[in-house]
Amino acid sequence: MTASSVIPDGARISGSVLTGWDCTKIPADGKVIIPANVNIISSRAFANCQRLKEVVIHGKVYMIGEEAFQNCTALNKVTIAEGMKRIETAAFEGCSSLQSIVLPSTLENVGPRLFANTPSLVSITVKAPAPPRTYALYSLTLFGSSRNPFIYVPQAYVDTYKNDPNWFWSEYRDRIFPMPTGGGSTIVQVTAVELSESNLTLSLGDTHNLSANVLPTNATNKAVTWTSGNTSIATVSSSGKVTGVASGTVYITATTEDGGKTASCVVKVTDEETPKMVLKTTANSLKLVINADPQDQNDVWIDLNNNGQKDTGENVTSFNNWLYGTSTNYTINQLTSEKTVTIYGKTTILNCNQNQLINLDVTKNPYLKKLGCNQNKLTNLDISKNPYLEVLQCHDSHLTNLDVSKNTGLLYLGCHKNQLTNLDVSKNINLKSLDCNYNQLTSLDLSKNINLEILSCYDNQLTSLDISKNTKLLRLYCDNNQLTNLNLSNNVLLEQLVCMYNQLTSLDVSKNTALTYLYFHGNQLTSLDISKNTNLDFLACGNNQLTSLDISKNTT
Repeated sequence: MTASSVIPDGARISGSVLTGWDCTKIPADGKVIIPANVNIISSRAFANCQRLKEVVIHGKVYMIGEEAFQNCTALNKVTIAEGMKRIETAAFEGCSSLQSIVLPSTLENVGPRLFANTPSLVSITVKAPAPPRTYALYSLTLFGSSRNPFIYVPQAYVDTYKNDPNWFWSEYRDRIFPMPTGGGSTIVQVTAVELSESNLTLSLGDTHNLSANVLPTNATNKAVTWTSGNTSIATVSSSGKVTGVASGTVYITATTEDGGKTASCVVKVTDEETPKMVLKTTANSLKLVINADPQDQNDVWIDLNNNGQKDTGENVTSFNNWLYGTSTNYTINQLTSEKTVTIYGKTTILNCNQNQLINLDVTKNPYLKKLGCNQNKLTNLDISKNPYLEVLQCHDSHLTNLDVSKNTGLLYLGCHKNQLTNLDVSKNINLKSLDCNYNQLTSLDLSKNINLEILSCYDNQLTSLDISKNTKLLRLYCDNNQLTNLNLSNNVLLEQLVCMYNQLTSLDVSKNTALTYLYFHGNQLTSLDISKNTNLDFLACGNNQLTSLDISKNTT
């Protein structure tokens, strides 16, 4: 291994990998040109570099690592030459000055949250004729913010992107347009309309302002008409102001004057009490990430002295739309050893990781979409009243039971390092990522999880694993179980497989031609045919009973 060396311009290079950059040595103009001998920009190489304003990446660089330019808030110009193949998770997250970017035609893979928290970004040009492959791990969007930019692609491939089964691109179909061929834009007619919310819950008498975003932004006629499906339940004004009248559910619809395009919001009017979440802790302060929709943020407050009243200093003023964003410290004004803190308001995101919580009650806040409560002492977590929950991370919290049957919209579930002996995910058909490592599971029924893309179930007590219905599976980590058989014939999209330390005597990967990473160390295999796996670039096969292994077809 070549030792890392620092060159005068501040780059730290190991072999052909740029591992980091001394930001104090960036020139006054903020411009950095990646050195010619670099092929890979490593994870977090420029993260949090506030001096960086422009970066030029030459054609020999084929990969940008995770969070490589994360929180480079002054970065406003990125030049990526042809030759780039892979840009990993959150590579440009938090680049708040970035307004546009062009991705080359050679690009093959992009990670999630690639442009999360980039409020200035208005356009992305993707020159690749085939939509770059994407995958979901944490935050399940490319952008992670309410303002998504327009995506320009080669004119001949607009429909390819819009109809791509790889869900990232099709999700933004109304924002995908052909690359301009010169001059002014020809898009003047309305193509779609979207609302600020698709679901809304109001108490009796409450009001809420819906907004309509007419696409494209330079459409000539952006006028919309608002209507209520039942004015006895909720009314809506000409400006989109909704008022709850009586208990029930109603559709509020915006219709464009040009083209008659429509978008609707499901409004539920209830007579429920003010939403709240109750945290009990032995700590003297809490570090929390809280978010609410902009129109609800003024009503969010935290009762730090447990008197049931909003006192001076108890307004929540720091909001973050990323579950793992910067936390805010709240000092608890209570003298008892066990303290009760209540968060009032329509909170959508709560991260209360590592806060010595002994109890967490979120049953009175149906608006919660993302919850992180890792590394606490909960033993129990009731999320049955959180129908909009999309992300749940509750690992290492001493849980002995977890019921997610009511969370039918759940996309990501991370519950590893608990004491679960059973996990029923049969109602979570939208689930894309499941992480249940380090539990005591003896069985796992995934037959209903047809959208699952990532499964981590290692270090359990599984004797069998049926993934025949999980045809979208991209990554499978099932090591350190007691599996004697693993049928992968239906998982033709599988890219990564780790099944080490099981009791497998055979393994058929002939149908898994997309496989790039295979780790089956510590089994009982006597033979393995990888002749069909021509994309394989990592293989670990130690501690088996192999006498030979033909890798002549694996030239990658």
